[in-house]
Amino acid sequence: SRLARGCLEGLTWQSCWCWWWWCWRFFGGFTLCPAMSVTAYDNSFSFRQNELATKGEPVPRGMSAEQFAKFQESPFMKKARMQEETTWTLTSERDKQRKARDPAFNPQESDFTASKAYDYEKIVNYYKVLGIDEF
Repeated sequence: SRLARGCLEGLTWQSCWCWWWWCWRFFGGFTLCPAMSVTAYDNSFSFRQNELATKGEPVPRGMSAEQFAKFQESPFMKKARMQEETTWTLTSERDKQRKARDPAFNPQESDFTASKAYDYEKIVNYYKVLGIDEF
């Protein structure tokens, strides 16, 4: 039958099973069953319709230039910039102090992607091993 060919030609078992049940339930068997329509169900349309009905029109994402400028002048962003500058200053000062103690120290961007020199052991206190009081 056309249904059997459809099942063998790649329809999912769910769609075949539903079709068989529907034919059996409403036509009393498969002899009077109408020709099967092969379609794919896409629920994204109904999902979008439901979202539109329950939540309304979607709000556009992003900020306008005016909103972005206002956000940049907000107290939050002022504090964030101040924190970034403080972090940069302290990091630079720390690197200068380390360079003074260790002439071989030369930080580079590739340091963050380099492979590990040795395996790290969780149970070892490396600060104590190296004799470092302050960390």
